[in-house]
Amino acid sequence: MEKAATTVFSLALVFMKFLIALGGGAANYTSSDEPALLAFKSHITYDPNHILATNWSTNTSFCHWLGVSCRRRGQNRVTSLDLSNMGLNGTIPPQIGNLSFLTYFNISYNHFNGHLPAELGRLHRLKVFTLHFNDFSGEIPTSIFNVSSIQWINFHNNSLSGSLPDDVCSHLPKLRLLWLSYNEFSGDVPSHWGECRELQYLYLSVNNFTGFIPCGIGNLTLLKHLYLSTNNLRGVIPPEMGNLHSLEALSLFSNSLASAIPSSLFNITSLQVLYLSNNQLFGSLPMDICSSDVHRLEILSLASNQLTGSIPQCIGNYTSLEFLDLHENKLSGKRQSSLAFTHFLTQYNSLPTQLEAPSIGTDLRKTLMGLKVLKIAILRIRVVVKDGFCVVDLIGVGGKLEAMVSRQQHAVGTRGRVQ
Repeated sequence: MEKAATTVFSLALVFMKFLIALGGGAANYTSSDEPALLAFKSHITYDPNHILATNWSTNTSFCHWLGVSCRRRGQNRVTSLDLSNMGLNGTIPPQIGNLSFLTYFNISYNHFNGHLPAELGRLHRLKVFTLHFNDFSGEIPTSIFNVSSIQWINFHNNSLSGSLPDDVCSHLPKLRLLWLSYNEFSGDVPSHWGECRELQYLYLSVNNFTGFIPCGIGNLTLLKHLYLSTNNLRGVIPPEMGNLHSLEALSLFSNSLASAIPSSLFNITSLQVLYLSNNQLFGSLPMDICSSDVHRLEILSLASNQLTGSIPQCIGNYTSLEFLDLHENKLSGKRQSSLAFTHFLTQYNSLPTQLEAPSIGTDLRKTLMGLKVLKIAILRIRVVVKDGFCVVDLIGVGGKLEAMVSRQQHAVGTRGRVQ
């Protein structure tokens, strides 16, 4: 009997040592998380609803505190901290790095400020890290880019600065979203993206990035959204972007890109949104724009560039197109026999001034009645309302027209009842 008891005790002792080896024992599990949370509370300088002041009390288990979630099995360890949209002001203390089981950290939509502590890099189980819409400043600690478990980094709308490491993806194999827009980052866009094989959303817009768009971005075959707009990027649009076969939205507007538009972009069958306006793009529209594979496009904005040549008639086949902007280019539409695409537009902005009125009159009259909202800038047409009907005439006068036309009327000829 004593031998059996000794055996059981020995096994229990071995099991206890195993638990200690994993994380320091039950007492340390509890004591390491509660002080970290209390340190976080002590760094809150403004709590408008007194939530933490009243709810985060040592009289109750920290697992029951508002915004705190713990794992259900084993010892109490904090796995989630969600204090979003509470109007809080304060800083993040270094003790936050002691929450070693944390997988979800969300303090977005508050007024936190100061620098991000390097100790955040100790959160080796962290998957989602979001602090957008705060007032953080300074650089992102490089330690954060070493947390290999991270899938979601959302820091947009802060005042973060500095450059990103060129090997930003080297230790982030599971990263799916990187959202750093509306900050003050500078330097080159990182060139090595090969390790971010699961990256689907990359937002770097409205910063001060310089240099060129790296060709390596073309290796992100799972990428769905790529937003690099409103930076200081120059050079060409890499043809390798045509390899992004899952891409749904590409936004490069308001940079200093100077090249022809790669025809490979119009071979991306999933593409729905393409913003290339406000650059220095030149040449004619690529013939691949007529590919049957791009008919999912809903937004096509090429305005304020130096594009030349004619507007391809095949744009009339873009049955999903809702917004088209080609203004402030040198495009022409002479002897174009069809603008049937207007039938499908809900927002049609800025037809080019060089379109000849006689060549577009027939088809425009036929398709106008199918529009819900028609917005046209600098087009030589005139709308006359007579007895509740809209009559379209073509004249040689520039101007702006906004016409609301019923989608359900069945008028004959050139007339459509105005709602």
